[in-house]
Amino acid sequence: MREYQKIPTPSGLPLHHLGPPLEEGPLPTLFYFALSGRESLTLDPYNQPIQFFEGKKVRAFSLTLPHHSDGLPPNESIAAWGREMGAGRDPLAPFLKQAGEAIRFALEQGWIDLDRLALGGLSRGGFIAAHLAAHLPEA
Repeated sequence: MREYQKIPTPSGLPLHHLGPPLEEGPLPTLFYFALSGRESLTLDPYNQPIQFFEGKKVRAFSLTLPHHSDGLPPNESIAAWGREMGAGRDPLAPFLKQAGEAIRFALEQGWIDLDRLALGGLSRGGFIAAHLAAHLPEA
């Protein structure tokens, strides 16, 4: 059984993990984004890609997207992005910085096989994954 855990990071943005125990060392890893970190990994139907890893030596990590706390309806979350941008604030730049630091933390801990690392997501999570990939030369 894959176990879910929430891991604090130095960036202040917790990593959400589902998969084999971290003590098993580096494994192939997908960083997957959809809603909150927990919901991205555990809430059907948003976690459909993660379900394919059941019984496999593959880690899944996620991070909570800006304004996507657990249980908040997705349309309210994207509306919050719009309000931020309308007020001249960028809700993504600070998140991308913290997310990059959280991913680097996981790499430094030896949890990820860098040669088998992927980033992906659903809807705005795919948008975030593409931006993170562009910001992380190691990804």
